[in-house]
Amino acid sequence: MILELIPGMDLNKAIFNKGMFPDGIPKDTLINILVQMADAIHYCHTQIYMVHRDLHVGNWMITEDHTIKLIDFGIANIMGKNGISKDFWVTEQFQSPETRKGIPSGFEGDIFYLAFVFYSIIHPNMYTPYSNFVMSPTDFYSFLYGGITDAIKQ
Repeated sequence: MILELIPGMDLNKAIFNKGMFPDGIPKDTLINILVQMADAIHYCHTQIYMVHRDLHVGNWMITEDHTIKLIDFGIANIMGKNGISKDFWVTEQFQSPETRKGIPSGFEGDIFYLAFVFYSIIHPNMYTPYSNFVMSPTDFYSFLYGGITDAIKQ
């Protein structure tokens, strides 16, 4: 097995521990980071039909030139074009509503994960990575979609 050595740090350290952005992320850099993350998931889903299933902030690396790399494919699952995962290997704090209810999840679970990560990056003071906070699906949707809508308006 050959692995790439990525000079940089995970997004948890870069953003939440202020390792790379001590004064916050500049808007252009933030947009670039989010686009790269969406591109990575789009590639996984449309080119290799893979569901990552563990997209928390610690599984994204950022280099000094702000290149984003998706890492830790340990619980990823290769599926068909419209596949659904039959198991529920996920990081609990980032579970999509369907996996919380015991319903199999596929590509849409990764999209939910990604939206949660986007929100936590856009509003780093509203979320503590790896905390054990759990909201009801209704509260989370309000929290998530309201925050993303507000961020887009800004």
